[in-house]
Amino acid sequence: MNDLDVLASASSFESVGACITEDGEMTAGDERVEISPGQVSPSFFSTMRVRAATGRVLSADDFRQRADVVVVSDRLRRTHFAGRSLRGAVLTVEQDVNKRVT
Repeated sequence: MNDLDVLASASSFESVGACITEDGEMTAGDERVEISPGQVSPSFFSTMRVRAATGRVLSADDFRQRADVVVVSDRLRRTHFAGRSLRGAVLTVEQDVNKRVT
C-alpha cells in the first residue's frame, strides 16, 4: 500500500492531505537558492486551510494534467523576489524541467 492508497482509504477524518519535502536548489536567472522542494497531495491545501497570499494554490486540474507548476512560499518570495511579480515566471527546481509559478 503506498501513500496515495492510504489517503484514498482514510475515512476517520473530514479531510486528509500529505506533504513530502527534501533539500534542494532552485535557480531564477543567475541566482541559486537552497530550498526545501516538496510534493503535496491534491487535498493538501484545502485540508490545511491554506489560501494563497498572491496567485493561487494548486488545483485539481493541475494534478490531473500533471502540470509543471509550483507554489512559492511567502518567505521565499519576500526573501529572494521582493517587489517582483512571479506570476508566470519560469523557475528551475532541482535541475528538473522548468516549472511555471502559479
